[in-house]
Amino acid sequence: MNSRTCFIATVFIYLHFILPTALADTVFLKNGNALKVEKAWQEDDQVWFILSDMKASIPQSKVTRIESDASNPAKPAAPENRSNAEMHASQSQPALKMPPNQIIKTAGAASGPQQSSLSTRKPLVLRIDGLADMKWGATLASVRGLEIKQADSGLQDVIEYVRPNDSLKLGGATLKTVVYAFWRNQFYTVSIWTQGQENYKALRDAAFHQFGKGTRIDGSIEKYLWSDSHTDVMLKYTSDGQYGLLWMRNKKLDRKFKLSKLNGHTSYLKQLKSIK
Repeated sequence: MNSRTCFIATVFIYLHFILPTALADTVFLKNGNALKVEKAWQEDDQVWFILSDMKASIPQSKVTRIESDASNPAKPAAPENRSNAEMHASQSQPALKMPPNQIIKTAGAASGPQQSSLSTRKPLVLRIDGLADMKWGATLASVRGLEIKQADSGLQDVIEYVRPNDSLKLGGATLKTVVYAFWRNQFYTVSIWTQGQENYKALRDAAFHQFGKGTRIDGSIEKYLWSDSHTDVMLKYTSDGQYGLLWMRNKKLDRKFKLSKLNGHTSYLKQLKSIK
């Protein structure tokens, strides 16, 4: 076998055997279906998973078990006595569930015990380029009062934060929590959660005021999408649990995020090609 043939065979093995091993977990559903995913884990009343750089979740009540293809024991799903949320999977979008508010340490340029007294008591204000006080691409070091969430974001190089001193107000809406995600220390996405129908309606009014009425999809439920040169936006409400979510993503950083993963695969193939 000459070197070219050997290289082609190696790339074939990489594409057909090595890459699929990234699908390391299988989520078995009660309806008989099974999801092959890169990573699956249990958090609160949801089973989260990563598939093709998409982060999504499905209620634990719909899952029988999680199995690993790496010969690990099966991971049973939690009991069914918790609230449900709808499964939602859109590119790099979060699933519609209430995220935990647990934190483990303070972050940012002036991080440390003194940060706990800092206040960000001004209500949130939406902008086409992020938030009034935190523009897309803002560096982690430039933002005060952030604390890292305990739960992993599930996305490579993406770390999620909360600001305990947020006022949790946006227009007429009282917010449940706000989660700020940074990719490589740059402000990448924000997830704004409400609870209760009235708070969701106020959140929707604020989104409509800033972005227009958007495109409504899945006509039987409340879900809207917007996209411009700066920002992708998704607004969704689920009557099961009465949770609302306004999710925003920096398009420029999202392109870089996806390109970084593509470059990683390209670099690996270049390494294979250099092997004689």
